[in-house]
Amino acid sequence: MPTILKRSLSGAVYVALVVCSILAGPMYSGVVFLLLAVLALMELNRMMVTKFGSSVPMWQHVVACILMSVVTMFLTGQEVRVDGNVELQEFVRNNYIVVGAQAVYLLFVFGCMVGELFRKKDPIVNWMTLILGQFYISLPMSLLNTISTDGSYQWAVVLAVFVVIWVNDTGAYLSGMALGRHKMFPRVSPKKSWEGLIGGAVLAVGAAMCFAYYTEYLSYFEWMLFALVVVVCGTFGDLVESIMKRTVGVKDSGNIMPGHGGILDRIDSVLLASIGAYAYLHILYLVD
Repeated sequence: MPTILKRSLSGAVYVALVVCSILAGPMYSGVVFLLLAVLALMELNRMMVTKFGSSVPMWQHVVACILMSVVTMFLTGQEVRVDGNVELQEFVRNNYIVVGAQAVYLLFVFGCMVGELFRKKDPIVNWMTLILGQFYISLPMSLLNTISTDGSYQWAVVLAVFVVIWVNDTGAYLSGMALGRHKMFPRVSPKKSWEGLIGGAVLAVGAAMCFAYYTEYLSYFEWMLFALVVVVCGTFGDLVESIMKRTVGVKDSGNIMPGHGGILDRIDSVLLASIGAYAYLHILYLVD
């Protein structure tokens, strides 16, 4: 099968999975985000093993990621429905559940770190790997659960994070190919240019304006700022993963997506963009 066809098919499956889960509701999108996070953690763990000899068991990454996802789902206080009519809102908002979920997560991570004291290998590398996986992958992907809710499920905001990134990537590639002259970070990513960044940002703002037209969640100006925050943070997210791969000495984080590389290669922009979107929306709520 031609490479371009493989790339198109794998990309289409990824986009369809993300979009359909977001439109289906918070429970479905939460599961998909958790799946993406776990796959990305597997790739990160493999890179850390290759470069630093890390020996963190994969099950620790997975369990910690699941607990992190559960904690953020509880903290949103979102309205969750099962079969369209059974409401679990009060259960989710129960303070005991929130505190309990946080305690279990913290105790688990603490236990994993203490456990390294009884192993023969250098614990610092394993501590670094576990904590990096939690703060670099698990936390940002879990934050997507919180920015998609505001008492009720707001699908447009979390979908906009992905759409803005996808449109920005396309615009940056096309404008960079046509007009790119001034490199942004040639040491990290030789192909990225300031012209590409500007071109991608313009198209991304245009995509955000479409959300502003069809939704009433944010004003036109707020959607424009939202797009710029996502573009800037997403660009840095891509650069962070690029320097990580250069440090480890690999071209792609994995090969699960033919023609694209690994899952981490696909969500690298989302990781920092979700943090930026989360911070922006919370600051916006405080100002309002």
